[in-house]
Amino acid sequence: MNWTISKAASEWGIDRRTLERRLKAAGWEVNPRDEWTTKDISAAIYGELELERIRKTREEADKLELDNAERRKDLITAEDAKEIFGRPLEPIARSLKDMPSRLANRVNPGDPILAREELEEYAREVCQMVQEVMSK
Repeated sequence: MNWTISKAASEWGIDRRTLERRLKAAGWEVNPRDEWTTKDISAAIYGELELERIRKTREEADKLELDNAERRKDLITAEDAKEIFGRPLEPIARSLKDMPSRLANRVNPGDPILAREELEEYAREVCQMVQEVMSK
């Protein structure tokens, strides 16, 4: 049997607008002239019980996996990871920041100011790329 939204809302004792919202939330495009199966209407009103069970089971499995990894000390915090992987980059970052003043005269003795500006821009770009990679 197929249902219009108005007939289904009346039969299930639910407001028509509420039923439309629930159908939309279930992923349907809603047109008042469309007809719906009893299964579609029931799923929109009561939810898909099996899908909810699967979602819950996956969530429980994910939580258990994280708990086990934490107990085994297989996890570190994001902050610790940034510290661990960022520390080796500190000397490189300092070197990049010092590069313009140290190399401007050697790179372009005729116009060290221009050389410094270009090297500063390059150093900023490289530091920004590293920060973007580290923030992921």
